[in-house]
Amino acid sequence: RGTSEQSEGWHPASTVKLYAAIGALRRIRSLGFDREATLTYRGTGEPQSFALAERIEAAVGPSDNLAYDYLVTFAGFDRLHRELFTAENGILHTALRIPYDKRRWERLGFSEWLRDSPAITVEQDGRTTELAAEVGHAQVDCSQGSCTTPADLGETMRRVMLHEILPEGERLGLHAEDMEFLRGILASVRERGMEVVEGLRPSFSGDTGFFHKAGYAGEWFSDNVYIDDPALDRTWVVVLAGNPGRACLDQAAKLVGELLAAGHLDP
Repeated sequence: RGTSEQSEGWHPASTVKLYAAIGALRRIRSLGFDREATLTYRGTGEPQSFALAERIEAAVGPSDNLAYDYLVTFAGFDRLHRELFTAENGILHTALRIPYDKRRWERLGFSEWLRDSPAITVEQDGRTTELAAEVGHAQVDCSQGSCTTPADLGETMRRVMLHEILPEGERLGLHAEDMEFLRGILASVRERGMEVVEGLRPSFSGDTGFFHKAGYAGEWFSDNVYIDDPALDRTWVVVLAGNPGRACLDQAAKLVGELLAAGHLDP
């Protein structure tokens, strides 16, 4: 009934951190470096330095909010909204506007808007590149801190997990090693946000792989899950969002898992 393409009126929370990770991995390769490069951010406060891989793991795994802000501003507002969030990439209604953990981000000396990227130094193996501060100009249709749709989330997960067998035009421009790195984080067990996976799990074999990125904010709990059961002849992407509270999807996940495993939702 249209809710899979609804971008306003719900809170995608940390599910959008998958986009930030993809955008940052695309950017670092375009600069001739890889994810082990060290980034130094230079705002009005003390410079902040770390390996890009470390921030990706923090954002997609334990879901650190500042790590997400670092990834978005490194990827760049215009590069995200004009080059990644496109019809060709299957991401039609997504925008990232305001930092998560905004007060801490501003106290570090950075902007209140993700449109603004600070000057960044990229270093690896004795090579250095200086990126000037920039302001993005892409126009976005979003009045929230971040906007996306369940359809955009699911399509992105599909392209990440099925990269090798997709036509070239459906791939997200990620290096093979970065794809495996990202999948490893998506498969990790986390202290929070496992409710949907645990609801789905009993319907599948013990060898099933679950790759996911959950999010919780404003009483909205969401998850974007890829299910790969080697005992079955197909895989699935399941995107669920509901409220209120982290337990709101427990019964839905259980029932969806039962329906999928029994073949009731096969085309």
